[in-house]
Amino acid sequence: MYSENIDVRRIDMCIGEKAYWNKGIGTQFIGMMLDFAFFGEHVDILHCFCEDYNVRSKRMWEKHGFTQVLAEPLKQPQKGKWQYHYRLTRKDFIEQGRIKVSSEKKFLLPLSQLKPSCLCISEGKLHLVREWFDPNSNDNFDPIAVKKINNHIIIIDGHTRAVAALLAGWDTVPVYWDEDDHVMQKYEFYLNWCDEEGIHSLTDLANRIVSHKDYQHLWRRKCMEMIHTE
Repeated sequence: MYSENIDVRRIDMCIGEKAYWNKGIGTQFIGMMLDFAFFGEHVDILHCFCEDYNVRSKRMWEKHGFTQVLAEPLKQPQKGKWQYHYRLTRKDFIEQGRIKVSSEKKFLLPLSQLKPSCLCISEGKLHLVREWFDPNSNDNFDPIAVKKINNHIIIIDGHTRAVAALLAGWDTVPVYWDEDDHVMQKYEFYLNWCDEEGIHSLTDLANRIVSHKDYQHLWRRKCMEMIHTE
């Protein structure tokens, strides 16, 4: 179905124990695999299969943005009559992650005023941001979510985009106020971590671009450990 110069990978998964069905394990696993494939491996396409009777699997692929591209009849007799092919391209994956904010909520702030709340930047994430990022215009830029904490304007979401803008020589960047009050305590922890590591500005953060594998270990795992110890 694809030319030889396209990097196509496949995810195979089966949860055999019924006691573990309907617990969100498959959804979480697929999310991790998408993250690994596109941020870590830079694949072009993920191509997956499921049979017509497996309604849970169909819903899971569709929930993650996969599109059905082919239906093949299966040799009979067997439980399924059709095998469905699902596909997710890197372009579609990037588009699903884009941030849409109404123009009246967006405004410009100097990058020098934004304080990071993250310890490092994933090279894989930065690679994908640069596929849509236009260094010559902010018209199509996904705004950065910010919140005021302890008299600082903190980045809540969009560290990778902010670093991409900084490295492109921008002075200002589109932002919007994050309205979720439930994140305050969590981000106070993050700010303490950044202070301990000497990360006080986006310039400091731009010096900590690491492989996606290291990002998972240095940042994602640290955040998960904090959640599980609360």
